[in-house]
Amino acid sequence: TFDSVLLGTTSERYGRIWLGASNGSELLPLAVPVTAQYYVNLGNNQGAFETNTLDQCTQIPLTPAASPNYGNLSLSNATAPLTTTSTSPSYVSPYSSTLVNGQTQISLSAPKVPGSIEVSLPGLAAWLKLYPYQWSIPGIGSTTPAALATFGVYQGRAPIIYWREQFR
Repeated sequence: TFDSVLLGTTSERYGRIWLGASNGSELLPLAVPVTAQYYVNLGNNQGAFETNTLDQCTQIPLTPAASPNYGNLSLSNATAPLTTTSTSPSYVSPYSSTLVNGQTQISLSAPKVPGSIEVSLPGLAAWLKLYPYQWSIPGIGSTTPAALATFGVYQGRAPIIYWREQFR
């Protein structure tokens, strides 16, 4: 099975780091969620990933920073006019490189131009990547955690100078 196992007094779990896709205005920073997850066997050859809220120590450093690679993080496959140098990642308080309750967020600076960019974590330790041991789970392969960040798809609210409701 792919569930957790107790080794002495330590519970070990099969897991992965997951990056969530994000989209928003090109004029504002964009948050990319990062989550530590573990596989839960639901029986009948089925399972699911759950957030590992016990993870308080996994670190994902963004240094040394040199575009397009930032420590463990890489920016690639940008769509024009966005480039890999248009935005840079950072951690904005209260988030940091150390996961808290299995979660953190990486903030991408506002590029001021629309487009999409792939955010990936190729520098992670092999055991943090999605299925590094080629687990035979249908539809899931061994890959580096990655997500698509899209800038410029949120138009925002229409400018309203005056709004009045009429009651009859």
